[in-house]
Amino acid sequence: VMVLHTTYMFITQVAAEFCTDLEVLSLLVAALCHDCDHNGMNNAFHINSRSDLALLYNDQSVLENHHCFSGFDVLFEKGNNFLDKLPNGDYKRFRSLV
Repeated sequence: VMVLHTTYMFITQVAAEFCTDLEVLSLLVAALCHDCDHNGMNNAFHINSRSDLALLYNDQSVLENHHCFSGFDVLFEKGNNFLDKLPNGDYKRFRSLV
């Protein structure tokens, strides 16, 4: 919640002047997904312990990739996906931004 609030403040005080609506939406969703399904360990722990998550994400930004996946997984549940109305190009841009 703290990251979402800070991001909102950043958008309203600074970024709204130069961000597109899609970029603002991406910022808010990324902030909301920050640390989604965090298990209390860090990337180094996952990589050094050869955890399933490290294996899944090939030791590359393990937790960041997992948080992003977890957020989109919730988003894509029935009744949650507000992105299905976006044109394909905007959807791809949104995903790349988050």
